[in-house]
Amino acid sequence: MARFVLWTLFCSFLFVAPGFADQGSEAGDIVVPPREPAPMREEVVVIEERAVGAAPPAWLELESRGLGLGLGVQWGDGRLWVEGVERPVRMRGLGLFDFGASTGAMSGEVTGLERPEDLEGTYLAVEAGATAGAGGSWLRLQNDRGVVLTLRNRQQGGRLTLGPEGILLSLE
Repeated sequence: MARFVLWTLFCSFLFVAPGFADQGSEAGDIVVPPREPAPMREEVVVIEERAVGAAPPAWLELESRGLGLGLGVQWGDGRLWVEGVERPVRMRGLGLFDFGASTGAMSGEVTGLERPEDLEGTYLAVEAGATAGAGGSWLRLQNDRGVVLTLRNRQQGGRLTLGPEGILLSLE
């Protein structure tokens, strides 16, 4: 135990003493120059180039529920953000060869949107997918006005989809 106490005092002296070393001015005093931090190397990854001050891209988030017994229905609500302004959105969908029940959340970027009203319309997709428990996929949908939705779809439940699906989006 005595060795431990002596070792602790010795180590404390080693770490505390340099702080006092630069206070003396007599010849023979040890002056420790301040340390400069080592330069940090940062790596920059460019995902997409945009002009500084450009408005952020439009963003869509939807929460949905679906039920299918051959003919599937899907419904939900969400939000559209355009230039920092939030707008409520309603979703309705219909699909063929759809079996099971699920809940889901979709979110992603909206491109080709000149004004928020351009989001409204029917988006078509041909989908083949299965969810058992939890799953996810990417969807790319386009309406007749040229608006493209690139959405990450996360679902929970049990569902099998093997055919065309239409989604109707409207602003509230």
